[in-house]
Amino acid sequence: YEVKTDYTRAAEILIRAYRKWSTGIYALWYPLLAEGRERQMLRSLETSGIRRILVSELLVRKADAPQGMFGSGLLVINPPWKLDTGLEALMPRWVDALAPQSGSWKVEWRVPE
Repeated sequence: YEVKTDYTRAAEILIRAYRKWSTGIYALWYPLLAEGRERQMLRSLETSGIRRILVSELLVRKADAPQGMFGSGLLVINPPWKLDTGLEALMPRWVDALAPQSGSWKVEWRVPE
């Protein structure tokens, strides 16, 4: 994610891969930056027709940080069974370990089945 278009390119590659093999499990890590480029990437994937998109994000600083990475996200297409509940159980521990004062997390189905 060194180039501004990396988020767009990642979405395009995932969409193409999914169209070739729709039953595959795809995972994409992405940084959360002040520019918010991940939002457009997520919208592109949500509107692509792909089903079963799970997103988990971990923030170690407040999202209004003027620069630099304040967290990271993991997007999974066709996640393994119970990955969502497993992540929900683990995320509070990661926040406690990495950012007990200012951290937060979420696990959400951006596109359900």
